[in-house]
Amino acid sequence: QTTAKGVFVAGDLAHGTRLLIDAVASGKAAARSVYQYLTGNALEHELVKTHVVLDRYRRERGYESIRRVEVPTIEPAERLKHPENVVEIGYSREEAMLEASRCLDCGVTPVFDGSRCVLCGGCADVCPTECLKLISLDKLEFDTEVDSMIGASLGEDADLTENSAILKDEDRCIRCALCAIRCPVDAISMERVTFSTNWSSL
Repeated sequence: QTTAKGVFVAGDLAHGTRLLIDAVASGKAAARSVYQYLTGNALEHELVKTHVVLDRYRRERGYESIRRVEVPTIEPAERLKHPENVVEIGYSREEAMLEASRCLDCGVTPVFDGSRCVLCGGCADVCPTECLKLISLDKLEFDTEVDSMIGASLGEDADLTENSAILKDEDRCIRCALCAIRCPVDAISMERVTFSTNWSSL
């Protein structure tokens, strides 16, 4: 809602030029504000997280090294001659499919089952970006969250030198699934993680 009572804005008018998905989110936020304004009822939300196991997840060969293709545009002379024309021509079907294949698909991630892991190190060995590392628990940097997780899993008196953890650098993972393919005991699965928000009136 704006400073003017009963006037709501969204998208570029509210935030300036942003991405399409930002406009969608802004429109939904405005709709909730309108609902609350008209009904007087507040809305509460619940975040729902789901995991879907992808049994045969594989990536295209060489997908991580495909170079970005700039969007084709009309020639500068044509722009001057017809300033009303859209500058970007857009991709051809083939170019669009090639660009789409570059996506790292960040919604898919390897999930580790510690109860099945035999600490062979195969996942770390095969990782092309070296984003996985097996480390003894006594080498971890501890905080309250780590302490509580270890206590819940192993008990308060566990010998940390006899237990290990797998550390994963999310920024370096390219979702290639080689770790899941390499694991001899199926302790790693590729899963699509999605988040959705359920809204309800109070």
